[in-house]
Amino acid sequence: MEITPVESTPERLVEEGRSGRGGRGRTRGIYELEARNGSTVVSFTNEIEPAGVGDRLAAPLIRAYLRKQSRGAAQGADGGALSA
Repeated sequence: MEITPVESTPERLVEEGRSGRGGRGRTRGIYELEARNGSTVVSFTNEIEPAGVGDRLAAPLIRAYLRKQSRGAAQGADGGALSA
């Protein structure tokens, strides 16, 4: 997978990439940062454009897997939200 930053501001970072066989699948990740109560809240959106029939069929499974992984990453070892 190859990822390239395409937009960078203090509130937002956007990256685009290619994945899959021959780099045919397109991905886009958007990180949005918001100051709230002395902390920074980060939201992440991952957009994936399937390249073929196999990718489209696998998309619901991949979406569920990524959602589960993102939830785990957003929590600390004690199960609470991470804070800086």
